[in-house]
Amino acid sequence: MSIATLVLLGVATVGWGLRAQNHPNFSGKWTVVPSRSVMWNDAGTPVNITVFGEAFTADQTQDTLTIAIDNEKGFKWVYRLDGQVSPHIVPGPAGAQPTSSIAVWSGSELMITTGVPADGDGTLQSSTTTRTLKLNEDGTLRVEAPWGRGGAMIGSVYAKSS
Repeated sequence: MSIATLVLLGVATVGWGLRAQNHPNFSGKWTVVPSRSVMWNDAGTPVNITVFGEAFTADQTQDTLTIAIDNEKGFKWVYRLDGQVSPHIVPGPAGAQPTSSIAVWSGSELMITTGVPADGDGTLQSSTTTRTLKLNEDGTLRVEAPWGRGGAMIGSVYAKSS
């Protein structure tokens, strides 16, 4: 078993123990607030990139979170909220790309780790991306993710538009 798989299993186990807590509901139409978003490239120079695009729609139930990013032409990411693997076939310029995601709660934050399967069983490779969603006190949504190499992060802040 790879180190990445062991880490993901550990995160999923911790998240499962926290499942009984009340968690925020991210449902709604969200639009990026550029002035409150932190965007870098590896050299520290600001770049115009967002985690979930300029706008997206979230629909959350007790069991799933569905994210439809406006510029992804109808594709929807559906994440299970029970720490189990959520498979996706992502359209792209080079053709469809299979991915797998695991969404787990850490208190009031939702961490979604996505990777490309190493084989047909949905096992994630060591190359993964983790996005963290958190509601701010003012009702905005902060979504953080790694960008590039060297540990640089982007943090997109979204305001609910409906």
